[in-house]
Amino acid sequence: MKTHISRLFLAIGLFFVFCTSSFAQEQETESVQETDSVQATEPAQKTEKKRPFMQKQPSRKKHLFSIAPEVSSYEFKEPREMKVDGTMVGFSMQYQGDIFRVRESMPVQVRTRLSYMYGGSLDYEDSVGYKQSGDVTQRVFDFAFAIGTEAGLSENFSLAPYLGYGFRSFTDDDYMERNVMTSHVMESERTYSASYLMLGADWKLFPARAWKLSLNTELDLLMSGENQIRFDDDEYYMRDKDEYVYVKQDGGYGLKFALKVERDFGAMRIFAEPFYRYWSIEKSRTERDYFYDRRTNQPIDYEFQFPKNRTEEFGLRIGVTF
Repeated sequence: MKTHISRLFLAIGLFFVFCTSSFAQEQETESVQETDSVQATEPAQKTEKKRPFMQKQPSRKKHLFSIAPEVSSYEFKEPREMKVDGTMVGFSMQYQGDIFRVRESMPVQVRTRLSYMYGGSLDYEDSVGYKQSGDVTQRVFDFAFAIGTEAGLSENFSLAPYLGYGFRSFTDDDYMERNVMTSHVMESERTYSASYLMLGADWKLFPARAWKLSLNTELDLLMSGENQIRFDDDEYYMRDKDEYVYVKQDGGYGLKFALKVERDFGAMRIFAEPFYRYWSIEKSRTERDYFYDRRTNQPIDYEFQFPKNRTEEFGLRIGVTF
């Protein structure tokens, strides 16, 4: 995982070097233009009223839609039990629109986002040394809806807080459940679905007329969560009822941080956004179920309880906003 992170940070560092040089060139151009036009505009400035919103902001649109591919260095870990890590790829989409305005410089906004990440060749290792290299597949789907506002706090800075509801689904196609009675390993699919309350804010800075820096911070509080495990029948064990086992796991929280650098080209905006996502989920409840042993045709009671887990992602998305 350290190799994946170092590559991501190298790419991010090179991008910010490029952005810094672009900022400096644009600021120098603006300074020269302002100096050349001081004498011609000085009388008009005496009677001109200041605009209520920041003068350095790019042209403001009531509706914004963005789409971007994503890549991340990913780790899913159950402490002292197992871990899965590797590279995830996917995409994200986001819509933001003004509903109405409290006053001219303070719109009430609705925002939605959707993201999907896929890792088809992740590595697996458990606490007793069993390993799978590049054979694990996991998928993560996330959808959220929120309402917020935006307030201009100074000429080149604004704050946009929001409150909303999200849904997250995590699927492991190759989840391994070890039967401690026989040391037999059964393959199965595990899907964890959860809903959460989200509280976040965008901290926006406008260093030059066509540029925008935006820091997104978000806290996610888990409201409910459930594991759905489908076991495949094999030569030793089978289930004679519903093939799924359901286990509640509804305690935990998440954190999201992202730093977006955006350039306005008029009809569209292009952005790059390094991000960090973190989830910490508490231990599940305990559920009892059973399998049938094909050799003896006798039921075997089994107790299901999933340990606490955490997920970390360091990634980068580059996309376009319309």
